Amino acid sequence: MTQAVNLANFANNLDSSGGVSPSALNAQVPISKGGTNATTAAAARANLSAAVLGANSDITSLSGLTTALSVAQGGTGATSITSGAIIKGNGTGAFSAASGSDIATAIGSATVTNATNATNATNATNATNASTVTTVTTSQVNTAIASSTVGAVGTYAFMVHLSGGSYNPGDTSSGSNLRYSNTVSYTASTVPSGTWRCMGFGFTLVEPPDTTYIPTLWLRIS
Repeated sequence: MTQAVNLANFANNLDSSGGVSPSALNAQVPISKGGTNATTAAAARANLSAAVLGANSDITSLSGLTTALSVAQGGTGATSITSGAIIKGNGTGAFSAASGSDIATAIGSATVTNATNATNATNATNATNASTVTTVTTSQVNTAIASSTVGAVGTYAFMVHLSGGSYNPGDTSSGSNLRYSNTVSYTASTVPSGTWRCMGFGFTLVEPPDTTYIPTLWLRIS
């Protein structure tokens, strides 16, 4: 009799398709029995470590993929790219490393033309500047010479060399070894500055007990 009642109760808890009516359950079906052990969808997903269908924030990493995501799926369609390469898009095809010709094509002839035009414009400006020469008049040259101070760079002086020996045209000397002079070897005490170039021929004449320094023309070069 008891078994008949239990079977009757069981039959009353079946739905129209022969399954157990949810209302007949008084506890969650555990995962080990094929259930979710939850009463809400969110709790069921958490128990099963499942993600929400569609847009969601549940997925934080993918480590089980064996096929690269296609471009249409938001991926690159490639599993590796050459290190340091510039990436080239291929429509819906997989990304790839760009070649030199690909880069040149991407830059375009207009960019190259503009760069060439810019270079030509710079060269033209430099050429114009180079061709603009200021004419120096004779008067300006004479004025510059007349305004030069004694011993200035570019000026000449009649001097003797006190270190002995002889000096030929083109020889140079420090001003500290030179002294202003006249044509008969009168030597002043003033010591000129800078570096000078011999423009004539000077030498030292030794006639004991006398030593005579023969003067010549010098040009200050620095």
